[in-house]
Amino acid sequence: MKWPAKLVGGQTYDAPVHGFDFFSTAAAAAGATPPTDRKIDGVDLVAHVNGDVSGVPHQELFWRSGVAQSARVGDWKLNISPGKVWLYDLAADPEERTNLAKTRPDKLAELQTALERHNAEQAKPLWPSVLTANINLDRDESVPAEPGDEFSEWSN
Repeated sequence: MKWPAKLVGGQTYDAPVHGFDFFSTAAAAAGATPPTDRKIDGVDLVAHVNGDVSGVPHQELFWRSGVAQSARVGDWKLNISPGKVWLYDLAADPEERTNLAKTRPDKLAELQTALERHNAEQAKPLWPSVLTANINLDRDESVPAEPGDEFSEWSN
């Protein structure tokens, strides 16, 4: 973000944020009042970046794209794709290299419960996904896939 009247330049903000925070941040910057007839998940990041608000903006973050879903709760991240589950301790493994889904059933259950709770609060999609593609989790798209690579499904 760049806003010389409100933000000190050259800062780095490392707490997890989400795209929906842009709405709340832009609304606050414009002096607009967000709607009150629905839940607004985003937060005004300016207050966090300036240190006016203690703590991180989100203890939980959720994503879904068709059949693929993810949850981040604290330093733990869960990824789900049809028939596949990945669990990572981001504090110990920020590059998401070691899948702990089988060795940490307690954390797996905790994040699955959080994701189920979040999904129960969401509106059903208004239209179905029409395209699903495999995304290589072991390397970026500039490198050819190799035997043993893991894939997740992405839907539009």
